Amino acid sequence: MPRKMNCQTLQELEDHFNCKLESISTCMDLAAVASDPYSTGSDCKERLISINQELCDMEAILMDLRKSIKAKKEELQAAQELKEALDQLVLDVQHMEKNLPNHLQPAKNSPKTLEPRVPFQERHLQEDTYVLSQVLKPKQISFPRMDFIMQDEFTSVPKYMKGRISYEQLNSMVEVINETIRKKYLLLTKPKNQIGEKKMKTYMKYKEQETKDTKGYYFFTTEDLIKFCSIKNDGSVRNRLTMLRHCNRLKEIRGGGLTRYALLL
Repeated sequence: MPRKMNCQTLQELEDHFNCKLESISTCMDLAAVASDPYSTGSDCKERLISINQELCDMEAILMDLRKSIKAKKEELQAAQELKEALDQLVLDVQHMEKNLPNHLQPAKNSPKTLEPRVPFQERHLQEDTYVLSQVLKPKQISFPRMDFIMQDEFTSVPKYMKGRISYEQLNSMVEVINETIRKKYLLLTKPKNQIGEKKMKTYMKYKEQETKDTKGYYFFTTEDLIKFCSIKNDGSVRNRLTMLRHCNRLKEIRGGGLTRYALLL
């Protein structure tokens, strides 16, 4: 069984092998004496046997070193590949951070401030006032919103339909539509006695646009987009609406010479 070598540095390893090589050189010098049948070279023969064993040990050590070096090379290559993958991931994250669409920007939370402690006697008065304000506070009305277009959905839109419209421009139209729906149905949910004469005409106009086909849908027209969001009714707007229909965000409802665009929720 080969003897273990306790070398901690490359210099110690070199010294170890130099010692073995010196033993081999001595063996070669004594070979003639060991092979002489008339000589008493029993000591030399024992020395040769010992050196032969040491050579076998050296061979085993070299094999272990080769295996160890090969394993370390494989580990180094794997670590290098991992480093390259991590470097690329960092570049991708930095690119996404710099090019994040506006509709995906994180909201900035305002720092919380600690409120001063209120004396016990005043606390009940404030709680009563808070409850009263909650009772009198008008109920918040929420309206449905169209989901933004994902990148894979945008990619699925045919090129002839897409034209020069970018991913950001299409999602800007989604924001415009959501704002139009909010303003339109905010007016429609108001009590009539709270609507002025000018807005009442708009209110009645919206009611006249409703048909049995629009029941259960939130819809708008291109005129609403112009009225509420001040956009131009050009070919680009029509192309974006067509793209949103392709992405199953809208459907057309025609009737009475009017094209309505209903949200698909």
